[in-house]
Amino acid sequence: MGCRFEYEFIPEKPISEFLRGRALQVASEKVNYISHHMALENQALTEEEKKDQIKQIAEELLNTPQKLWDS
Repeated sequence: MGCRFEYEFIPEKPISEFLRGRALQVASEKVNYISHHMALENQALTEEEKKDQIKQIAEELLNTPQKLWDS
């Protein structure tokens, strides 16, 4: 018949956007967990410090994307 069958997944958004979202999710979970324990010791982070930490950790995770699914 001279044809081929193709089946593929097509992402709804760019992979880089998906990875950034996952990195922010993982970073947020880590920072919130740590922040909770710091608050118990009266050493809570401010909201601005939390945001900065989340951004920093997310950038580090994007440098090693395999770590995005370690948790």
